[in-house]
Amino acid sequence: MTQPIIKVNNLSKVFYSNFTDNLREAHLDKKRLSKEDKFVLDDLSFVFNFGETIGIIGRNGAGKSTLLSILAGVSKQTSGEVNITGKVTAVMTLGLGLREDLTGRENIYLDGEIQGKTRLDINKIIDEIIEFAELDEFIDKPIKTYSTGMKSRLSFSMLVGIEPEILIIDEALSAGDVFFAQKASQKIKDICKKGKIVIIVSHSMETIKAMCNRCIWLENGVILMDDTPEIVTYSYLEKIKSEDQVLAVKNYQKNTSLILDEAKFKIVDVVLGKLGSDYQQNVFFTKDSLALIIGIKKEPRILPAILNFTIERIDGLVVCLEQFDLSKQNDIGVLSSFSLELYLEHLVINKGYYQIKLEIIEKGKITNQFIRFFEIKNYNISKGGASLLQYPAEIITTNKGVLCLDSLDLITE
Repeated sequence: MTQPIIKVNNLSKVFYSNFTDNLREAHLDKKRLSKEDKFVLDDLSFVFNFGETIGIIGRNGAGKSTLLSILAGVSKQTSGEVNITGKVTAVMTLGLGLREDLTGRENIYLDGEIQGKTRLDINKIIDEIIEFAELDEFIDKPIKTYSTGMKSRLSFSMLVGIEPEILIIDEALSAGDVFFAQKASQKIKDICKKGKIVIIVSHSMETIKAMCNRCIWLENGVILMDDTPEIVTYSYLEKIKSEDQVLAVKNYQKNTSLILDEAKFKIVDVVLGKLGSDYQQNVFFTKDSLALIIGIKKEPRILPAILNFTIERIDGLVVCLEQFDLSKQNDIGVLSSFSLELYLEHLVINKGYYQIKLEIIEKGKITNQFIRFFEIKNYNISKGGASLLQYPAEIITTNKGVLCLDSLDLITE
């Protein structure tokens, strides 16, 4: 018996902005491509051998589903070669091909006929399919009475029951509870041991690691990595985490301050830097000492107000929270402008992105909000991840009192 194999050479897929070109599926001519034409897959080459379970990962729009549709024969490449030895069975959405008016048992027979099996062939495996799907008495009820999970379990059981030579699954492994997922994983491994090929697309890195022995990372239509699932998924998650952090910082920094019109206190200047320095900084190292100087204007009379000082990690975890009653600070009542100096001595927060958030609350309402982002670096992090805090140390937050800012030129009235 010939062993299944997939060979792909210089595969490209272009979605042309001209609708006629898309219908024609013309061979790739890069000279006539316009800026609106989009490479979905760009010059891919690989070989999938018998006995391999290949996971394909990547962000939405990376080209994963397009690649699967070409391998399944649903779509055609613009250029390159795809040579497949073996019968391909593909499912893009579990339950999609089920006939709602037929029973589960009738759907099994119908699918078997579509797959080229005789009724005698199906009779030999139908009890195993029903038992694997965990449907019991529901197997002879119409599919329209099934829950989504029941449909998914039946579809998956039908697929693996006929033991296809090449099985392609796109986001179809959420077919039941954790116990069914374990059964599904073991079944796919058993199929591969018999020399079959299984290709899985999933956004679940745990699924890829549990079920696959090879992983391909697609990004913008090209292969970034092709290695073991552990290596590829780790690199993918690290890159995604880094990109998401940078994007979050950019989004937050678009609006870092807010002052309501009715505010009697107004934050007009914030200086963040190392203790003893006189310039702004956004990057620090663990164990640095930070100084935060807050310039505030107010109406020249005693008014009740609270200042909240918070340090948050970029994911929203609160690291430090302090509160100051501005109306009880010495000499504040007669000043129209003043500053508060806050210190974090021996910074113990570990590597990452953080924000200092300042809020002034007047009459129970936030009238001022100011956010300053900063980054902490530490080049001595051991493998296995970093803790939130570096010990031994402690956080000390000190209010150094009130300074008239007229002499410091921080505020001009």
